[in-house]
Amino acid sequence: MWNETGVSLRLTMTPAWWQTWWFYTLAGVGVLAIFAVVYQAKANQLRAEKQAAAAIRESEEKYRVLFESFPLGITVTDNTGHILETNPTAETLVGLPKTAHEGRDLSSPVWQIIYPDGRPMPPEAYAGVKALRENRCIENAEMGIIKPGNEITWLNVTAAPIPLEDYGVVVSYSDITARKQVEEKLQRVQYSLDRVADSVFWIGSDGRFIDVNEAACQNLGYSRAELLTMRVFDIDPEWSEETWPSGRQEIQHRQMLLIESVHQKKNGDRFPVEIAAYYQQFGELKYACVFARDITKRKQAEVKMRLQATLLDAVGQAVIATDPGGVITYFNRAAEKLYGWPAAEAIGRNIMEVTVPAFSQAQAAQIMTTMSRGNTWSGEFLVQRRSGASFPAQVYNSPILNETGQVLGIIGISTDISEQKQREQERVRQERLAAVGQLAAGIAHDFNNILTGIIGFAEMLTYQPMCLKAPAQTWTELPIRATAPPN
Repeated sequence: MWNETGVSLRLTMTPAWWQTWWFYTLAGVGVLAIFAVVYQAKANQLRAEKQAAAAIRESEEKYRVLFESFPLGITVTDNTGHILETNPTAETLVGLPKTAHEGRDLSSPVWQIIYPDGRPMPPEAYAGVKALRENRCIENAEMGIIKPGNEITWLNVTAAPIPLEDYGVVVSYSDITARKQVEEKLQRVQYSLDRVADSVFWIGSDGRFIDVNEAACQNLGYSRAELLTMRVFDIDPEWSEETWPSGRQEIQHRQMLLIESVHQKKNGDRFPVEIAAYYQQFGELKYACVFARDITKRKQAEVKMRLQATLLDAVGQAVIATDPGGVITYFNRAAEKLYGWPAAEAIGRNIMEVTVPAFSQAQAAQIMTTMSRGNTWSGEFLVQRRSGASFPAQVYNSPILNETGQVLGIIGISTDISEQKQREQERVRQERLAAVGQLAAGIAHDFNNILTGIIGFAEMLTYQPMCLKAPAQTWTELPIRATAPPN
């Protein structure tokens, strides 16, 4: 700046805004704020990392606990099929300790795996090997593993690829041995039921067939599909939709019901059946398991037996049948009359008790032994009535044999010969009397011949001298008096 006395220079300098105190103040505050933010972010990051690590540890622990306690066997492999880890359930199912198990490959030839039908399974068919090779999930493959001691455990196996680097597949498997055994048992039962001659029906509460066997289809002429659309009163005319509920309740009350009924075939023919019905309940479901047996032949045999029994009852001889041990199984009316036992009381008793007196027991035992060998016996035998009175009988005993010669029973026919024996005794007595009479007549005849000679010679004495006349008359009168009839 210029003035009169001289030149004076004054410079006034204004600082820049970033050089002001307030700038430094604000800058310091900003730096502190930024530091605080960075610190907080870092702290948050560290906290998050710790939380994440804790979460990972917790997750790993949960995974480990789940892996160790899971009720299924679990095996994890790498991408080459080498087993990395297994859980305790796998040890139990496979029958190998963890160390031995984890030292193997899925396709190791030391595994002994079989198909459900018992054929050996090659390694390439294992579920885990297929899942690893084909990179896809293999589900519900059934196989059996032969463990040490030749014990077989049946497994249901599922194998799936693991979408992680260097990992292969995870294989899970459950023990289905019990189920397999039940299935095999059910198959055996079903096989047996399908091959029995009796019809078998499972009947629901409404009378509808739940299941039937092959014999039911064959005996009735329906297919299984047809029968499963039908109800019990469609084949049994003695039941109806109205009477079935009461019948079902009776089966449930008794648990087992045995009756005779009639079944009708698809072609309309009817045949008699014997029905055994059993009550079964599974949870809330209630069934009647019914076995029906065709008794046509038995009914025909019963008619034949009744006819034979009628014919045997008409026979005048006592007919008794026993089993091989002598227990009476048949006793006709003539036997009732002859021995004094009602058939109802005699049947079931031993023949030795009913018809054999005490003094004939030994002989009867010998006869039974003879017939037990398949031989017949006939002859006279002393038997007894219920009253204890004994009498002679003509007996014919014959064993009943089957086609192999085995003794099934004994049939005996007996006839009272008391009158015949009495007639024989009377005839013998008469014959003896006649013989005695003939002997007496012969003796008398011979004696008369002797006396005739004596009388003749005695009469000759009458011609002797007079001195002998008196004695001679006396001697000649003796034989005459001897032959004279008594007064």
